[in-house]
Amino acid sequence: MSMAMLQPVAALDWRIRADEVLLGGVRIEQFEIDRASGELRIGPVQLADGTALGSFQLSCAPAAIPTCHRASLAWKVPNLPPLEFALQMDPGQLTLDGTAMQLRLERRAQSAPWRVQATWPDLGALPSLLPQLLGLSSLSGALEVRGEIEPAEQSLQVELRDGGLDTTDGLYAAGELGLKLDWDRRGDAISVEIEWSAGEALLGPVYLPEPNQPVHFTLQGRVGADCPLILQSFAIEQPSTLSIRGRGRIDPCHGVEGVDAALVLDRIDLAGAWALGLESLAGAAGWAGVLPQGSITGALELRDGQLRSGSLQLDQAALGDLEERLRIDGLSVDLDWSDAGRAARLQLGWSGAAIHRVPLGPVELVLIGRDDVLRLEQALSIPVLDGRMQIESMQWRDWRSSQRELNLAARLEPIGLAALTRSLGWTEFGGQLSGRIPGLRVIDGVIELDGGLELELFDGRARIGGLSIERPFGALPALAADIEFESLDLALLTGAFEIGSMRGRVSGHLRELRLLDWQPVRFDAWFETLDTGSNRRISQKAVDSLSTLGGGGSAVLSGTLLQMFENFPYRRIGLGCRLERNVCLMRGLEIVDSGGYMIIEGR
Repeated sequence: MSMAMLQPVAALDWRIRADEVLLGGVRIEQFEIDRASGELRIGPVQLADGTALGSFQLSCAPAAIPTCHRASLAWKVPNLPPLEFALQMDPGQLTLDGTAMQLRLERRAQSAPWRVQATWPDLGALPSLLPQLLGLSSLSGALEVRGEIEPAEQSLQVELRDGGLDTTDGLYAAGELGLKLDWDRRGDAISVEIEWSAGEALLGPVYLPEPNQPVHFTLQGRVGADCPLILQSFAIEQPSTLSIRGRGRIDPCHGVEGVDAALVLDRIDLAGAWALGLESLAGAAGWAGVLPQGSITGALELRDGQLRSGSLQLDQAALGDLEERLRIDGLSVDLDWSDAGRAARLQLGWSGAAIHRVPLGPVELVLIGRDDVLRLEQALSIPVLDGRMQIESMQWRDWRSSQRELNLAARLEPIGLAALTRSLGWTEFGGQLSGRIPGLRVIDGVIELDGGLELELFDGRARIGGLSIERPFGALPALAADIEFESLDLALLTGAFEIGSMRGRVSGHLRELRLLDWQPVRFDAWFETLDTGSNRRISQKAVDSLSTLGGGGSAVLSGTLLQMFENFPYRRIGLGCRLERNVCLMRGLEIVDSGGYMIIEGR
């Protein structure tokens, strides 16, 4: 057959059409090429998960297929205006130009890499389908990509300006982001540099405010057999705030077990790092308002994702708290440990501190560790107001794990209650607080006290037992205790509060006490005067106060002859309350026929 006979056949118009094409889980309802009209139509297209991608249409000049060099490309998504592009295809060059995207691929020689330049001037103008495929509810900003690509080597520069995003679950978000990324791959070796210069982000519980200076991330790694990237070294740096370096092997595809690395903390400025993201984590843990100062240096070694050895140094640091829960001045920490001998040494000290505004004096202590147990090297004395807390022994078990447990035995030497109540902002009264603590345990943030605390107050005694505190410095702290009161002098007690004057002695209890956020939510209280001595008197004002406290009015009492006397004798007084579910069930000495109860029995 001669070439002259083939010419008419090549010039014939033809059309290829296929219905419902499946390609790797992607369903194409229709695929059609029409040479006469010069059009290629694909779609509607649907992914395996049911996501509709819309349809695509390539329009060339009539009869130009398959040698089409100039064309228009339209992407049609349901319920949205189509995206239109001008397509130009020449040897070694491809250009795609549209309002939503501009793309240029160029190769100067057959063996040369492709040069790529792509621009998305407004990511928010893209069809909402694209953010949805990425799990985003919104996407905005301008994106530019430049570089060279070939199968085994790529060098790309990516820049995001004024970027914003929000995930559908609301866990991740960003606004006004300024990011630059340099990606370089040579064979299996990969190098990545990221610069974060502007904008804020929310990464789960971590909020990252806009940095005052650019933050740089540098990664070096390689392509793994079963993982896209295995890290071999990394660095995080921000001038005057952060400098962290790491080397080793970090295989993210195998979780924590894939981490074998050595980390060097050249410098972490606590105030800067706190504002850079740590503050949000502290706030989620109930430590909002904490203001640290100072810097940390050190080194850490991890094998199979576990800390094996390390050292940390903190010198002349300080910790403030806007809510005045905790304050530490002149804090220094020096920690060294190694799994080789399972040994550790922790030296800690401060020049001054305060817990809930109660001042503590200077402290220096050393903990020696072996087999994951840190022990106090020698007894420790902590000045507390005008008294002392004598810590006789202390053990911190599994101190590197989440199941750590602190045990100590201590003795509280007398502390003046006048200074203590004044520091706490309570009504000031006299007495002393002292006691022996044979055992105190801290497990999972819960403080449990063995034994009891003895208080000498109002010329009597009080004993606190069954004491436990959850989250003492965190969100919604909780306290449980049982308190017994013995022979308190009513003259001293009422003299400290503006409820009138009483003479005599009283005993009682405050059992099943439960506080939430330092407010009572449950207790069983009972107080009754002792039948000792003859000097038992009560003032008119105290009668009115007890009557009001007991749930009754004072009008009846004030209308009697009692108002003619400033004070008068009584035989006994008894008043109780059981608080539960925001209801206080009051009781007195005995129930009276009228349906109430008697609080004061006269002589």
